[in-house]
Amino acid sequence: RRAGPAAPQVKATPTPVAIVETDGVQTPAIEREHVWRVYEAVAPQWHGTRYKAWPRVAAFCQEHCLGGAVVADVGCGNGKMAPAA
Repeated sequence: RRAGPAAPQVKATPTPVAIVETDGVQTPAIEREHVWRVYEAVAPQWHGTRYKAWPRVAAFCQEHCLGGAVVADVGCGNGKMAPAA
């Protein structure tokens, strides 16, 4: 089978992104519109259902985190695990 001529390389031109600045933080406007707006809408109800550490997480922290330990609760949340550590 013979290979035909190589397809021409097309260089994409970057599209300018609108930026919104809030409290000194720059965020793409599309993120502000479609992501932040959703989080702001669901946050009050979500927070009200997350008021204490999960029992298994609390037990893990009590067993493995000695007094004065530095613990990073990395992820999305409202800090409900902090008292367990």
